[in-house]
Amino acid sequence: MLYFAGDNDAIPLVWALSNDAVGNQNLPQLAMISSAFDTSTSGIVAAATKLQANANNVANANTNGYQTQRVDLVESPAGVEARTASVDAPNRANAAANSNRTSPSPPSDVNLADEMVSMMANENFYQANMQALKAADDMMGTLLDTSA
Repeated sequence: MLYFAGDNDAIPLVWALSNDAVGNQNLPQLAMISSAFDTSTSGIVAAATKLQANANNVANANTNGYQTQRVDLVESPAGVEARTASVDAPNRANAAANSNRTSPSPPSDVNLADEMVSMMANENFYQANMQALKAADDMMGTLLDTSA
C-alpha cells in the first residue's frame, strides 16, 4: 500500500510493508521516485514563496518605508528551502530606534521592472517543478502497473 504522509513542507512517499511487498524488487525504484516527489514538492513550495514575495513587493511599491523582500534558496535534505528576508533588515532596527524623528519615511525601494523579471523567472521555476512532479507521478503509475 502507498500513501502520502507528512507536514506542509514535505510530502514524503511512505511504503507500508504488507504481504504483497515482501521481496518486491521495485523498492529501489520506489525510493528514487519518492526522492523525486520530495525534491519537486520542495521546489514548488520555494517557487510559490518567491512568487509571494514578488506579489508583496509589487503591492507595497508605493508604501513609504517598505523594504523589498527577497527569498534565498538553501539546500535541504528534501531538496530546497526558501527563506524570506527583507533586503534592508539591519536598518529596520535603526529605524525603530529613531522612530521619534519627525521626518517622513523614505519611499519604497521596490523596482517594478526587476520585480516583473523576477516574477516571470519564478513562474518558470514553478512550472518546471510541476512538470518534474508530473513525471515522477507518471513513473510511479508505470512502476505500479508493471508490478501488478
